[in-house]
Amino acid sequence: MRSPDKRTSLFAAALLLLSAAAAHRAAAGAARALPEEFTNADTPARELFRTAGILFEGGNDGAAAKAYREFADTHGKDLRAPEASAMYAESLYRQAIKIAETGAAAESALSEARGEFQKALRSIARGDHLATAVGLRLAEVEFNLKRYAESREAAARVHAESPGGPVRAEARLLQGRALLALARLPEAFSELRAALGEHPAFGDDPRFALVYGVALFEVGNSSDSLRYLEKLDEPFAHLYAARAQIKLGRPLV
Repeated sequence: MRSPDKRTSLFAAALLLLSAAAAHRAAAGAARALPEEFTNADTPARELFRTAGILFEGGNDGAAAKAYREFADTHGKDLRAPEASAMYAESLYRQAIKIAETGAAAESALSEARGEFQKALRSIARGDHLATAVGLRLAEVEFNLKRYAESREAAARVHAESPGGPVRAEARLLQGRALLALARLPEAFSELRAALGEHPAFGDDPRFALVYGVALFEVGNSSDSLRYLEKLDEPFAHLYAARAQIKLGRPLV
């Protein structure tokens, strides 16, 4: 005959086994009740989204665009569908930038990306971080299409709606760039100076150094302009640095 302690321990073990089995069944039932994006199960949707991400990270923008488009079209009710739409637009945008870098006309590709970013933005809840990021990308596309007024307006909306961080800072920088392109020089300088105050790391960013150096020159501050332009090794910076040297009466040696 088993001792009471032995019987008790066996009974407790049996209860634990039963509890574990019940818990497993309950968890499985809960998982079935949840949308598949909240489970760890390998499903066609999960596999397609993962594949699209791998293609995108690998720089295969054409294949990534196709996979993200397929996901958005096939799994429109999935919670990842808005992100898939945004990433489809991003894949198209990266292809457009690559076209532009070859010197070929990229307006058509940029316009297609612009339309898809607009469509993605409509599917994302206002105030969502993804909406802010897509809004900034849309402002950038407008700039690259030389729609500077539209770019400035879009960037201003992102800056106003963003709580802070890099996206807000980038939006302010883009506003300054657009104002500079519109020849609204005092406004551009003011916006860029505010961007630097808001995000001091811009002081070490070559993109900022170029536009801020140009803005300083255009508002008549050639001396400070040179401090930003002389450390850059690109033709446009060299051109403005030379103009600043001439303004200051320095020899071009």
